[in-house]
This record gives sequence, structure tokens and C-alpha cells, in this order.
Amino acid sequence: MRVFFVNQFALRPTDRGSLRHFFLARFLVENGYQAEVVTSDIHYNSRERLQWVSSSESHSGVMFRVIRGIGYKGQLSRLCNHLQCAIKAFFYLLRSVSSNDVVVGSSPQPFLAYSAYLAARVKRARFFYEVRDLWPQTLIDLGGLTRSHPLVRCMFFIERVLASKSEKIIVLMPLAEKYFAAIHGISSSKVVWIGQGVDCSAQVGRSVGRKPVGSYAEIVYAGSIGSANCISSLLEIAGELQGLAVPVHFSIYGEGPERAGLELKAAQLRLKNLDFMGALSRNSVLGKIAEADFAIALAHSSPLYQFGISFNKLFDYFLAARPVIFIGDVAKNPVAEARAGVVVSETSSKAVALAIKDFVAQSPEYLQDLGENGLRFLKANHDHKVTGQKLLDIISSR
Repeated sequence: MRVFFVNQFALRPTDRGSLRHFFLARFLVENGYQAEVVTSDIHYNSRERLQWVSSSESHSGVMFRVIRGIGYKGQLSRLCNHLQCAIKAFFYLLRSVSSNDVVVGSSPQPFLAYSAYLAARVKRARFFYEVRDLWPQTLIDLGGLTRSHPLVRCMFFIERVLASKSEKIIVLMPLAEKYFAAIHGISSSKVVWIGQGVDCSAQVGRSVGRKPVGSYAEIVYAGSIGSANCISSLLEIAGELQGLAVPVHFSIYGEGPERAGLELKAAQLRLKNLDFMGALSRNSVLGKIAEADFAIALAHSSPLYQFGISFNKLFDYFLAARPVIFIGDVAKNPVAEARAGVVVSETSSKAVALAIKDFVAQSPEYLQDLGENGLRFLKANHDHKVTGQKLLDIISSR
């Protein structure tokens, strides 16, 4: 039996970013399965074209197959790229999948997941729907579109088909079963939560301790720089802290379409306590997180987050055992569940700045305990062997 993971933005272990599908596929290979990841050659975050020596590569027994697509910058060319990849993947899967195989269609964009379902149906293979993002609802809650918009209606149709026709729905948001029950009438027994998997055996350089008294506290953000990541709010918070003369410094690691505009805004605000550091390899950025005093994540105020979150950056923060500052109000917050930091649900930048001022003044022993709590939570719930076993259980259940 072969298991095909179809995700446009799945990455090889040599790439920079989340390795969810590599870890899942490798676990299956270690347990006697064959596994293949069907992906594209455009990085989801930087939008740069990734280099491939051929159309297929093997990494630790996992076969990666690349679907080459057009580059994109704007929304129209992005949509064209998504549709092109979906069509190419459909014909590749028709040639490759047999009735004994399993197809996991993932939805960082819904069209590719739909083409994976169609190919699986034609070949009479088993199909599992992995929900990375609640795309129609995301466009409504964060994108400002209405339910009557043609794109939203199209995505709701695709989501309804995939949810109803799949053998199981794999979700990353811990409360997503409520969404599928309310919107599509899907029984909670069909929905399986398999969170982000992390290699907890990775060696991460630990911080040697707090900086000398009188020095600043280093706060790291490591992740995408886009409209969904609230970096504009972070700049305003940094401005408030600068005005209060709180000795903190923010280092922002990552790339994204909003970076240039945010750097201009930081210059206009005359921020001396914040720098954009660019993107680094995962091992390098983990080292930077571990060397910092704190790590920070932010979330919009949105009804979308009533179903929980799956922020990759949080798992990197936990792995580096850093106390986390989380700004936002989300259900089943991992930082709160792990007791790994402080959750600030205030909306004004001044109130958030005051909360950060109080938090960074906590004792080193207390902050170290928070970091260790996050690491323990990660090992218990998100080690890649834990998530891999969950997937293996549902695949082998028939």
C-alpha cells in the first residue's frame, strides 16, 4: 500500500519551513508503508522558486514529486497557480494511484485537495481530507468577503464535497469538529485531530540565562510576515514599549508579502527596539529563539479562532523552551494549556505593552519553568511519533 500526501506547499527536509508531511510520511515508511508527497516548486511563504535536481527526489525513504507551476505575486496569478497545480496533480495521480492506495488531500488551498479526491474516486482509492485552513470561513472572517461571493460559494461547495465524501477528516485545529457539525452536519466521529508534528529529538542550543541587569530583554518573532500575522500590531506595541522606556528588543525572523511595507512603517514610527532579521534555516532560527529571553505570537480578533489554532511558530517556541507571550483571544490556546507563558487578550496596544512590561519583569526561575512546561507539552502532544501513530491508526483501521 502506498500513501500519497497531496499538499501544494509540503516541504522537503532540506527546505525552510514546516515538515509536517515529511514527518508523517517517514513514520509510515518506518512502519512498512510506501509514502509519496506531491508538492509544488513554489515556497508558500517567500514565494521563491525552490530548486529541484529532478521531478522526484527521495528523502529518508519518502518520495517527493514536484508539480511545477507559474510564479505569482498578485492574487490573480496566485489563483492561476493554484488551479494549474490542481490540474497537473490530477493527471499525475491518475497515472500513479491504484485501488490499494490511500490519498490524503490537504487544503492549504482547496482546489488541489479537490483534484486529489477526484483522482482517488476515479481509481477507487481511499481518500482522507486534511484541513489545514477553513478556507471559505477564512475568506469571510479575515478576508472581508461575503458568503454570496462567487469564490466563497465555490469553496464552500468544494469543502462540503470533500467533508462528506472522505473516509475521515483530519484537522489541525483542535475544535474544528464543531465547525463541520455546524456548517455541514458532519458527525464528530468522522473528524480526527492530528496536530502539527515536531521532531522533539532535535538538538536546540539553550539560552545560557538572562542578560545582565540593566540590559534589554530579547523577544523573538519567528514566522510568516503576512496580513494574518498581526505584525503591524506588533510594531504599535513596540512603539508603546519604547515610549514607556521598557528595556526590550524585538527581532523578527521570517519573510512574507507584508515585510517591505512593515519595514517602512517601523521607520516612520522611529522604532529603535525592533529589527527585521530576514529568514533563516529552521535550525538557525531555532537557535535564535533559544538564545532569546521570550518568544511572541499574535492572532487577530476573529470568530474563526473559536475552533482553535495551529500556529507552527508556537511549536518552535516550545521546542526551544522559551516563555511565550501570546497576544489574542483564541479557543483552546496551546500556551494556556501548556502553562508556557502569558496570554494577553487586550486589544489596545498600550494595554498589551503594560502586560508585557509586567511579564518580562518576572523572576528567571518562574520564566524558566514556563519554558520547560512548553517543552513537556510539546513532547506529550506533538512529537512526530505521536502524530504519526494517530495517522497510522486511522489508515490501518480498515
